Amino acid sequence: MGSRRTTRERELDREIAELAVVVEQVSTDSARISGMRQLGQLRAERARIRDVRLAQASRDPLKRISKLRTIAEREGSWVAASSYQRTEADLRARLAEAEAARVSEELTELSPADLLSIVGAAVETIPREYVVQIAELVADRLSPVQLAHMPDPAVA
Repeated sequence: MGSRRTTRERELDREIAELAVVVEQVSTDSARISGMRQLGQLRAERARIRDVRLAQASRDPLKRISKLRTIAEREGSWVAASSYQRTEADLRARLAEAEAARVSEELTELSPADLLSIVGAAVETIPREYVVQIAELVADRLSPVQLAHMPDPAVA
């Protein structure tokens, strides 16, 4: 997947090989320097085409967009880079929403004991001052009547 070279890449390989032979055979320094500059431009074009081809071949849409954005930035195409950045942000947001929905669905399938186990494990890792603040938030959310009927965790 994505490893098939394009016609343009094959043309560039041929042009590079032919130009390299010519550069080696020229006798003047200025012609050699000019040929080397042209070789550099051809190699850069070939590398850019290869990078785009490999980025487009990525199965992960987020990686594909990210690679294409990086290529556009490197090439100085700020309009394309900005467009890819917006697309990447939208895709990240959609993926985050899908993950949140998946996690939410998994949580609704958990038993109360499993939920308490998860929350208890999380609370154990939180610094004490935050645990106090969380307890206050929970107390504010529940009415005094609800709090009075809650079982004492120390007894359970």
